[in-house]
Amino acid sequence: MSAELKPTVTVSPSARPQAALPTLGMVRGIYAFWRRNALVWRSNWIAACFAFVLDPAVFLFAFGYGLGAAFTTMSGMPYFAFVVPGMMGLGLLYTSFIECSYAAFFRMEAQRTYHAILATPMALGHIVAGEILWAGTKATLSSSFILLVGACFGGVLTGWHSLLAIPVATLTAMAVGAMALLLTSVSRRIDDFNYAWPLLVTPMLMFSGTFIELARFPVWVQMVGKCLPLYHGVEVMRMLTSGHNLVLETVWAHIAYLVAIIIVFGALALARLNGRIFK
Repeated sequence: MSAELKPTVTVSPSARPQAALPTLGMVRGIYAFWRRNALVWRSNWIAACFAFVLDPAVFLFAFGYGLGAAFTTMSGMPYFAFVVPGMMGLGLLYTSFIECSYAAFFRMEAQRTYHAILATPMALGHIVAGEILWAGTKATLSSSFILLVGACFGGVLTGWHSLLAIPVATLTAMAVGAMALLLTSVSRRIDDFNYAWPLLVTPMLMFSGTFIELARFPVWVQMVGKCLPLYHGVEVMRMLTSGHNLVLETVWAHIAYLVAIIIVFGALALARLNGRIFK
């Protein structure tokens, strides 16, 4: 979209995060932005869900039954049970990254949605937190469907306790979304996201214990993988869906890491967007 066709919205200094928080309230502001995205998504939810829900399900069958013939067990469990949380990770990774990168960039630069919202009592902090929360919500749909499919075909070994993996998937998606939003804050063109796929998204997918246990890779790859949020999310989801190596202290350590990623990268994205929009 050319610059002359962009809607012009004046953002006053009073719309900065610290000025708007007492006016609207953090929770109400975040919910307002989350609801805005949800209403837009609801108008075309079938097409929006089609790829993000069915693609990981197809991968689940292909890897579960294809590689399952080569690997009967992995990490002490049937390979199909091993790969179910990995496919949940695949679904949430793609959904949350695309939502907080391409979609967020389009809302900010082409639609100028951020600027229009900032002309109201809402603050930039509401937008950042709302984007991350919406990415987590949308990714939960994909992960939940994969969990259901996996349970129907014997890939879930813990019964109803496996439902605890769903909020973990949401938290993991929010961590990935926070990282993607930071990339959005420094990207000048939408083509800049092409760098993120080979440098971040694909390594995160392949080296987070999704399809193959991380212990099979060289030590330096294991060190890199353990720094990525998807690894921590997949590990907890695998504990909850298989019951294998389920240690409460380990679960909380993984969750604490995910929360730290959300806070740190969310704060960095907020600071960078603040300087970009209010320059």
